Amino acid sequence: GAHGRSFVHAVDTVLGGKSGTAFPVRTIPEILEKHEFHGSTDGLILLRLARKTLGSSFTFSDTRSKVDEMMKEMFNFVSSCEDSEVARGIAPLPGVLQTLKTLASERHNKGGEKVACGLVTGNVEGIARRKMKALGILDTGALTPLSEPQGGRIWEGVEDIGFL
Repeated sequence: GAHGRSFVHAVDTVLGGKSGTAFPVRTIPEILEKHEFHGSTDGLILLRLARKTLGSSFTFSDTRSKVDEMMKEMFNFVSSCEDSEVARGIAPLPGVLQTLKTLASERHNKGGEKVACGLVTGNVEGIARRKMKALGILDTGALTPLSEPQGGRIWEGVEDIGFL
């Protein structure tokens, strides 16, 4: 889906574009071994892709600014996709949408207190928000908008999708 393609796009745009070198478009499994990406956070996958792509020319002093740039580029890539493309290849676990709807409903909130719902993810935050929108999690009414940006970042176009 869009999320998987955004990694290679970000590495090529941020690292390839700056060096004047266009890297061949490949998928993550063509570049990294399964244990190097499966279950890893987006940031760690980006670091591993950068190292494989640039080798020793990608130093730890480059790391922070380049990873931030690549995460922004990943988000921009995913944000330009339609919901159907963002949702391709992923799905909520069975029962999750109905459970969130139940938790969000007034009749199940005794005493008027709302049930807190959270999401733990290793995805770039803005991409996780786009996935929630594309999969219908936002439509459950279980999430509330944030009162302030988290981590000092604003993910344009998905500000109304909140995390606790």
